[in-house]
Amino acid sequence: MQTGPQNTRENVLLELIVQLAAEPAFNQLRTNEQLGYIVHTGTRRSCGTQAFEMLVQGKHDPEHMNSRIENFLQTFRKNLEEMPDEEFKDNVEALAAKRLEKPKTMGAKSARYWAEIDVGFYHFNRALSLYPLPQPVIEIPPLASKNDETLPN
Repeated sequence: MQTGPQNTRENVLLELIVQLAAEPAFNQLRTNEQLGYIVHTGTRRSCGTQAFEMLVQGKHDPEHMNSRIENFLQTFRKNLEEMPDEEFKDNVEALAAKRLEKPKTMGAKSARYWAEIDVGFYHFNRALSLYPLPQPVIEIPPLASKNDETLPN
């Protein structure tokens, strides 16, 4: 589902939502509901816009899959709104640390560069602009509020 234009604020919010949704989506849709073997949350960026993507591959019909995904997203939004501030802050800091980590291999470094080239932005120092130093102390900016409209309904 499309979340809006690509810009610093929207990029950070979408990455945070994806990080927060990954484990609960896997646990609920794959482990508990056994909808399919593959359950993935991620971002999709193209032509200056971006989207939250959720992939669930399984044997059920699309209508059933869609209804279960929609149910998960509603529950996820409620859980996010009720998340303690300290836990939310820990997730923001974990995302920043992950994005600022230097690539460990040439392949990883190359993949990071090609991701920029692929979407046509050529913003090769994106992580530094999204998560400015100094680290590890990060204030939760207003752009990462738990009740932001970027979250899928």
